Amino acid sequence: IAVGSAPQISGDSRWAAYKISPSKEEAKKLRKEKKPVTTKVELLDLNSGEKVTYANASSFVFSNDSGFIAVKKDKADKDAKHDGTDLVLRNLKTGLDLNIGNVGSFHFNNDGTMLAYTIDADKKAGNGVYVLVLESGAIRPLDSGEADYAQLTWDDNGADFYHVYWGT
Repeated sequence: IAVGSAPQISGDSRWAAYKISPSKEEAKKLRKEKKPVTTKVELLDLNSGEKVTYANASSFVFSNDSGFIAVKKDKADKDAKHDGTDLVLRNLKTGLDLNIGNVGSFHFNNDGTMLAYTIDADKKAGNGVYVLVLESGAIRPLDSGEADYAQLTWDDNGADFYHVYWGT
């Protein structure tokens, strides 16, 4: 895959995902025009060959059960004082995407049944720690407030949080 990098294969070997960067020539042209040079994340169904592309994306990770992929977007406003960005969660069984805004950090639990994430929004509006139960789509806030939440980590069993830091 031309200008592809950082490939990953899902645990069930059905999906591949990778970053796509502009070519050197294209990047040079964009910089000359004072336009942003962004990467994309592409998801490839290894059975059908179908591809889904996520523009302006910086990272991605598959859930351990191969049921979901989370794609983290780049900041739309590079000058924003908060670090939260869009996170696109794709259900690989249904092909449906869920966009979660202003996500700071995120992690799937070990068995891939839950996604924990922090919100880092403009003026701390809605900041907090949340858990999304992937099968039902239910979202549970664990803590919220006008604080900065970071360093989100599951314990070794993937059932509870090992570490969450929040401060003002």
